[in-house]
Amino acid sequence: MDDKLKVKIETSDKQILIESKKGQNLLEILRANHIDIEAPCNGNGTCSKCRVYVRTNEDRNKSVLACQTRVEEDMELILNCDSSKVLYRGLGSSNNKVLSDNLSIALDIGTTGIEMVLVDSKSGEEILKISETNPQKNYGLDVLSRISYCKENPKGLKNLNRLIVSKINEMVGAFGEDICSRISLIVVAANCTMSHILMCESVDGLGRYPFTPEFKDTVLTKATSLGIDNLKNADLVLMPQVSAYVGGDIVSGLYSIGPIDVRKRYLFIDIGTNGEIALIDKGNIVTCSCAAGPALEGMNISNGMRAEDGAIEDVVVDKKNKSDSNIEIKSIGSQEIRGICGSGILALVRELVRNGYVNKRGKLAKKEELEEDDPLIDHFESVGSEKRFYLDKDKDIYINQADIRAVQLAKGAIYSSLMMILKRQGLGVEDIDQLLIAGQFGYHLPKESLVGLGIIDKEYEDKITYLGNSSKNGALKFIRVYYDKNKDTGKASTKYRKNILDKASSDKLIDMIDELDRLASSIDYFELANEERFDRAFAKAMTF
Repeated sequence: MDDKLKVKIETSDKQILIESKKGQNLLEILRANHIDIEAPCNGNGTCSKCRVYVRTNEDRNKSVLACQTRVEEDMELILNCDSSKVLYRGLGSSNNKVLSDNLSIALDIGTTGIEMVLVDSKSGEEILKISETNPQKNYGLDVLSRISYCKENPKGLKNLNRLIVSKINEMVGAFGEDICSRISLIVVAANCTMSHILMCESVDGLGRYPFTPEFKDTVLTKATSLGIDNLKNADLVLMPQVSAYVGGDIVSGLYSIGPIDVRKRYLFIDIGTNGEIALIDKGNIVTCSCAAGPALEGMNISNGMRAEDGAIEDVVVDKKNKSDSNIEIKSIGSQEIRGICGSGILALVRELVRNGYVNKRGKLAKKEELEEDDPLIDHFESVGSEKRFYLDKDKDIYINQADIRAVQLAKGAIYSSLMMILKRQGLGVEDIDQLLIAGQFGYHLPKESLVGLGIIDKEYEDKITYLGNSSKNGALKFIRVYYDKNKDTGKASTKYRKNILDKASSDKLIDMIDELDRLASSIDYFELANEERFDRAFAKAMTF
């Protein structure tokens, strides 16, 4: 008897017919057929992001979680499955000029997003930028989820590698064949897990003690050797790693800010799903990492979304205002609100704390606990045991207790890490000359939220410098310095693995790679979990 069942899938722009074995998991079927659907909890049934609608005889549009559904009969699915949004943005005046015959690419591969910049190698000018969502997000929003996926699935690593390589080829292909043929260098910065997946190297050692990477030195190879077939003429440089949780993105960021005043002390913090912190103490660099979680990037929360049009990015609550304008909401692009991004989440929690609706321990008030004439009482509801604060009831946009707890965990992780790294060096907040906030997400965090929620001490407020995407900036700097150097110096290094070293590469490139490796090897990394009283510091830092 044939046990093949038919699954008809309807999206906004097309219909797809696929086959399934009886009893097969629906999420696995969709993934196997390369159908993009979010599942940041990696199929554990906890995030509710893989919700789809099934047409049955009893219910035309029954809502189910794909990861918790098995195909027992022929079925029809309705997916709200928008493809990853691509943002093309011309930079500078180069768009009106004839492009150089020598082009390069700076590429930042983040856990959540990917950013690519096309560069005129001769002038160093940025020509075009492309930003996309990392397609691996459907297998987990953080690196630990993706490491687990690779460990639990025999073909997991190859699948994630295929996704990222295909995405890079797609992004590069958008430039056109003529431009691709002129690209001679691509410099990639990524955290340790993303780097291993790009190289298709085992990530098992990154997920268990003693957290050992398969490689740490800078990688030099041909882009085509990694499957990036649209760059047939390009050398590829992958930034070096420090440890399993301080990767090439941080090395690239630190490379981007040099040279620095060695008489001063700097705190460098990359705020994102994986929070990395570096203390630059008169030229010496000490680093640690913390699990801030995906909430700060608008992920894994009730109405979370990336920072794109329609995302709430700022909120002001004024309970003293007796008019209808107690809440002011600002959305990206001034578009109709669709959800909340990271900066909006922090702003909302900040305002709820400031107005007394969330206490110091992070507890959200119940509607019954408020005064009857409280101007915001109608924004509070309980759905079963779940407490909610609504920004828009008609659109079902709210924040709940679990979301606030996620912000608390991120706050606790970052603040306690800052304190522990200072304590380790025998320093205090007053000893820091400048706080450098890196990362595309960090760039959009106002001082009011950082200080108001206690993510950083108030003493830092006038010492903050926003760096933007320092990981990408480091890759850009490498390209500019490489093409600006006129002397071929240095000798070929023997540190790289023989299977990836392209011996035809110039001594000039090797010399710069040696410089990157010296920077990475000079960085001292320590595990926060091994620090005395870290657990106590973390728990204390969670209070608002």
